[in-house]
Amino acid sequence: MALIAAMSHQSVVTGPSTATGLSLADKLDHLAEFAVLGALLWNAVSRYHPLPSVTPAMFLFTVGAGYGALDELHQSLVPGRSMELGDWLADVLGIVLGSYAVDRWQR
Repeated sequence: MALIAAMSHQSVVTGPSTATGLSLADKLDHLAEFAVLGALLWNAVSRYHPLPSVTPAMFLFTVGAGYGALDELHQSLVPGRSMELGDWLADVLGIVLGSYAVDRWQR
């Protein structure tokens, strides 16, 4: 999470754009960073589940999506960066894919 925050604090991010003007590299960066976070969170939650009344997947999804939203808020405060719904959706997709991959691998 600290590495994601440090990377989000960089002022300018450039990369190839799609036809709609969205930075494809930026979305892939978000997806990859949060896939790693999702894998690490799944590993931690599967070993020690802090809230027995909530399913591990829902806990992990809430923490990951919440951190993604905080990351986007942080980016809105950095010069040259902005808060984007597409970035947050890439974060959430990364959390889901990373945690799913680790779950399948552990089984």
